Amino acid sequence: MISRAPTQSEFAGKEFLFLMEVHWQGRSWRFSSDRPVSLTSADGNSYEYDQPFGLSGFSQEVEYSGQVSTPSVQIGCVFPVNLSTEWQQGRTLATGSATISMVLRDSVTGTISQTYESQFFLGTGQISQPQIAFPDQPTGATSFSVVLYMGSSGGETLLDNDWVIDGTTFASADIADNALDKGYPLVIGQPGVRYDNTGTEIKFEGSPAYMYDDTHTAPLLLITADLSYASQVTIIDNVGNSELLNIGYKQDLQGNRYSYVDINGSAVETLQSTEWFCSWSHGGGIQNPYGSGALNGLGDVCRWALERSGEQVDHDAWAAAAPLLNRFAIDCYVNDPEIGAREWVEDVVLSLPFPLSLQEGPDGIRPITTEIDVPPSHAVASIEEGPEFQPASALGVFQEPSELVNDVVIRFCYDANRDRTRDRIRFTGNPNKTLSQTVITSEKSRESYDRYRGMAEEYETKILTDRGTAALVAQSRIALMALPTSRRSYTAPPAYGWLQAGDWIKFTSDSLSLTDEVCQIVSRAPLSDMVGWEFEIEFRKEANRNQPGPG
Repeated sequence: MISRAPTQSEFAGKEFLFLMEVHWQGRSWRFSSDRPVSLTSADGNSYEYDQPFGLSGFSQEVEYSGQVSTPSVQIGCVFPVNLSTEWQQGRTLATGSATISMVLRDSVTGTISQTYESQFFLGTGQISQPQIAFPDQPTGATSFSVVLYMGSSGGETLLDNDWVIDGTTFASADIADNALDKGYPLVIGQPGVRYDNTGTEIKFEGSPAYMYDDTHTAPLLLITADLSYASQVTIIDNVGNSELLNIGYKQDLQGNRYSYVDINGSAVETLQSTEWFCSWSHGGGIQNPYGSGALNGLGDVCRWALERSGEQVDHDAWAAAAPLLNRFAIDCYVNDPEIGAREWVEDVVLSLPFPLSLQEGPDGIRPITTEIDVPPSHAVASIEEGPEFQPASALGVFQEPSELVNDVVIRFCYDANRDRTRDRIRFTGNPNKTLSQTVITSEKSRESYDRYRGMAEEYETKILTDRGTAALVAQSRIALMALPTSRRSYTAPPAYGWLQAGDWIKFTSDSLSLTDEVCQIVSRAPLSDMVGWEFEIEFRKEANRNQPGPG
């Protein structure tokens, strides 16, 4: 099956229908949402989708939770077997899985030109909560739900399993006691570097360095898994000594590459030195696989981690979003051998209110930007309200006043030695607060405060060091949440099915007095009769306060 969305040209002049293939008890059962369909494979075999099924709840939505949005669908169908008999013999549908796909049919001739392999893959998942033995229905009747995944569920850890300092990776006798069993720090960006209010660089303990060889002739510190982009790093010991040292590269006993420094004869090799830390003041940690320099842009970091998770990743979508997302600099380290790569993205990185949502798409996990001021160049289409793209609801305010935010505090700049953050920034609409380099405001936050009073959020993070990034995160959150946005539903014919939730469009509407307004599709779902689509559009246009009101 094709793991991508149909293009605009492929949808032109086409209707759509859904197909389902259930794998259960060593057999494949095939269903169609419309009349029976026969598809031929590349090797000439014929696959018959000759049983009807109903599908509801299939929708794509933009989520703001930080978790990957995965559609859950409800299925109703009739198997050509007695499911009660199967159940009595211990063969329950809950052991099966279902794959949902879509094919396009010519709206005039009714022909389907796709092969078995060229169906558009929408997701697969385990059958959940099957129900059988309905009164007054056939013995094969059932209903169940399926959470649709495009690929794996992202079970791989962020660190390789053997990135652990122990007797399997290094000579046991040479490992310092406080380094034994520690995970190799995986350094992203430039942790351990900050700037004060005068712009002066301050070095501090950004990531740990582990003494894996404590021999007197070659006391070596492991500073990051894999190869670092930087050629030098500032080492700081537990009593405050520091020195800029050259970075070298080796392989451990398992063949894993790592970066290290030799502290022999340096200022950080003293009798009092028992712990060491890195300030990445001369360049970043691991190299960026998608561009030059060190890996540290939000988009590239998330893309890299999701790829390490084993997930299918929509690389084209991540590359397109990179200019917006890579404005946010990630500076941190990870040394937990148990943390999953996808878990780290969802629970650590996106615990901060970045203008980013994740979605299972036809090409894999893709980024959905939730910025307010998205440039028109990011629009994938120009849509005009009319007979084809018709309003299906009134325009309504999306957020409740209690959900709005006009005051955001971010505590950042994590000190690995003291286990605390060193800096904070506040973005507030409170007119009574004195503004400074750490307390900032905007017209929107002040307007929100005037209307709704103070509504605050506070975040503490270990992944930000750059003050400009912290301010940008707070600013983005305020821009999105300080004032209500509005949404409206529209229906459209099948040909619009190429549009995806999260897509930005330029929209023209006489009823709303809009011309080429940049707005976002926040959900899409097939109509219940499968003769078109329903889209929900979010409008972030603010009323001009300088214009007179009615009357």
